[in-house]
Amino acid sequence: MFHSVVQVRCGQRRATKLCALILPLSLWSGIAVADTTITSSSTAQKTSEDGDITVTGTLSVGSDTAVTIDSDNSFSNEGSTTAAKAGGIGVSVTSATSGSIANSGTITTGTAASSDTADDGVIGGSAIEVYQSVGGGISNAASSTIVTYGNNTIFIGTDASNPADIT
Repeated sequence: MFHSVVQVRCGQRRATKLCALILPLSLWSGIAVADTTITSSSTAQKTSEDGDITVTGTLSVGSDTAVTIDSDNSFSNEGSTTAAKAGGIGVSVTSATSGSIANSGTITTGTAASSDTADDGVIGGSAIEVYQSVGGGISNAASSTIVTYGNNTIFIGTDASNPADIT
């Protein structure tokens, strides 16, 4: 409670300044995360840290997953999203969300190899992996592209009981 701050035995001006410092800190836990628009990045994104994520240019990461949806936020790909690691995942939904996934650009996983054969041992990744429900659904525009390299690749895979409406 803030009443103890007001009872500080100081001048009124000091107590007011102290309240002005403490009040914003007490409200900090309720602050929403700002949305992120990406024109060029090589950093993996998480909705819990980056809010709604929109790729308008290029998101190209060398890590396992380019975008992780782990909060009630959405991902929109209007550009190019790439997880260039063998077995990489373009978008992974790790917690139930009311958000959505919209792809009108290109999602690429893995890397092209001139010697890529059916039994070369390179594990393919998923363009979109859904482990929890996606309340807002998944949409893939007719003009969009999904490219996966490697063996046994998956365009959209799910391990959720009620994954999403896919259009």
